[in-house]
Amino acid sequence: MNQLKIGAVLSYISIFLTNIIALLYTPYLLRMLGQSEYGLYSLVASVIAYLTVLDLGFGNAIVRYTAKYRVENRQEEQYEMFGMFLILYIGIGVFALLIGLGLYFNVDTLFSSSMDYDEIRKIQIMMLLMTLNLAITFPFSLFGSIVSNQ
Repeated sequence: MNQLKIGAVLSYISIFLTNIIALLYTPYLLRMLGQSEYGLYSLVASVIAYLTVLDLGFGNAIVRYTAKYRVENRQEEQYEMFGMFLILYIGIGVFALLIGLGLYFNVDTLFSSSMDYDEIRKIQIMMLLMTLNLAITFPFSLFGSIVSNQ
């Protein structure tokens, strides 16, 4: 079996496992958090998900140009491109962090009319944790794009 077929099979296995894990994980998370906290978690996760748009499709560009530079045996340009995208992703991560912190400090303004004090504090904690996770994840997503070319 050639590498292309193996890659396709592994891709389908990855999609299958991702869906199975999500189906098993969601009821577990709901049971552990409870309905109220799970609703808060879903709300915060959907707000933070909007910040992932800041990637602007750079991951696909990294995959494309990495393949192009490897075929053309232009290793130096490839490494320069990785450095440029790493700096760009660090900047995007900092920008996402600033937006997330802005949301964090304004949670009470955004949700005070529909939630009580305890729920707002929980949202703030979740917002801060998810924002920090996203800000750290952006620079490391470069490496996932590089590895997808292997």
